[in-house]
Amino acid sequence: MGIGPPELLVVMVIALLILGPQRLARTARSAGKMVREMKEMGGEFTRALLDEAEDKPKDHRPQR
Repeated sequence: MGIGPPELLVVMVIALLILGPQRLARTARSAGKMVREMKEMGGEFTRALLDEAEDKPKDHRPQR
C-alpha cells in the first residue's frame, strides 16, 4: 500500500505549516542531495559487485 496524491498533499501542507516556506525549501534540497548521493553509492556498489563477479573464475571448486 503506497502513498497516494491526497496523502502526499496532506503531508506537504503539514510540513509547510511546521517548517515554513524557507526551511521547507532548504530541507527539500538537503533531502534531494541525500537521495542522489545514496543512488550514486548504490550504483558504485553494484558496479563493484559486477566487476568482482567478472574477475572470479567460472569453476567454483576450491583450488589445492
